[in-house]
Amino acid sequence: MIKTRALSALAALAFVMSVSAAFAQQPATVGDLIGKGGKKLTKEQLSALLKGGATVSGVQEGSGARFSNTLNADGSVKGTAVRTGGEKFELTGKWSVNDKGQLCSDLTPGWGRHFDSCNFFFILDNAHYASQSDEKTAAVMIREIKKK
Repeated sequence: MIKTRALSALAALAFVMSVSAAFAQQPATVGDLIGKGGKKLTKEQLSALLKGGATVSGVQEGSGARFSNTLNADGSVKGTAVRTGGEKFELTGKWSVNDKGQLCSDLTPGWGRHFDSCNFFFILDNAHYASQSDEKTAAVMIREIKKK
């Protein structure tokens, strides 16, 4: 009985460590991502991925807010964000893909402050990443993209 519990505890610990190691292996910069075989999406690839609308979700760099934005085919955006303290708010605005191949959004949350940003997108092992720059030292943040 004690051996069974000990083995179960060891198996659980091994699982937790393997999951932690997998997350620790997430690329932190564009250079890390490219070094692991990642590719920057072209304007055409990003446009095709978002054509017809998609939902883009992730954690905002800097603030740590978790967001989910629905990009509609007409160029409008409607989304929500939850700050680290739990405050939830709605977002509305516009989106487009610029000539550099960046996803640009122009958003206004419920309290009225305006946010605009443009991000390059990358892909590695079927996971998408966003970065404000395509310089090798630029930070990347994982993004979930679901087609409508």
